[in-house]
Amino acid sequence: MGAEKAVKHGISMNIAGGTHHAFSNKGEAFCLLYDQTIAAKYLINNKKINKILIVDLDVHQGNGTASIFKSNKKVFTFSMHGAKNFPFKKEKVTLILN
Repeated sequence: MGAEKAVKHGISMNIAGGTHHAFSNKGEAFCLLYDQTIAAKYLINNKKINKILIVDLDVHQGNGTASIFKSNKKVFTFSMHGAKNFPFKKEKVTLILN
């Protein structure tokens, strides 16, 4: 429903946070699923939107987000996090600011 409202009103955000470590095939760091990736895939797969920007402003890299969208040219991922913080092996993202 949040994704549908974002399309209707032009913007959406998730302030719950903490789910960005969930991968498509496993959970990590107490994160079992990532609702923003589910919503992004829903919108793209149902042709409701062409491109999506996911901004992650957490002290930890959203490694699940990066992994899920690493080869998806329709989703731009922006992560600003601590360089020496969890996860210690960082995933490649579209843009990183440490």
